[in-house]
Amino acid sequence: MLNDEQIESIRKTHGRVGVVDYDGHRLVFRRPSRDEIRDYRRKQDSAAEKPDCLDQLAQQTLAAFDDVTDPMQARVAFLAFLDEYPAFTSCGKFLAVSSVLSGMVEAEAAEALGKGASVRGAPPPSTPTA
Repeated sequence: MLNDEQIESIRKTHGRVGVVDYDGHRLVFRRPSRDEIRDYRRKQDSAAEKPDCLDQLAQQTLAAFDDVTDPMQARVAFLAFLDEYPAFTSCGKFLAVSSVLSGMVEAEAAEALGKGASVRGAPPPSTPTA
């Protein structure tokens, strides 16, 4: 399972990240891009694509899974995880983290964030700003 140093390294690479601990697994998600959110919203309006749009957004933004920090390998492990937990992206922990990361909800207002779910802010800039 990912330790705090590995999560900090991912945070330095991706900025703000969300961590979900779920049934012995640790998943780290990065903030979605504007294009990924636009695509998600478009799929929400499509009857054919709506059932899978949240799973797809989770796959796109997954940064690490358990001890796998390579995003492509993590996504392969995540797909196997979804076979075991097909409704994971509907669970409160994931919805809270993804809502905060996408900007739908401020972290302070996300009451569902608690045991097993957290959002870690972007690291401070490495160069001083005036």
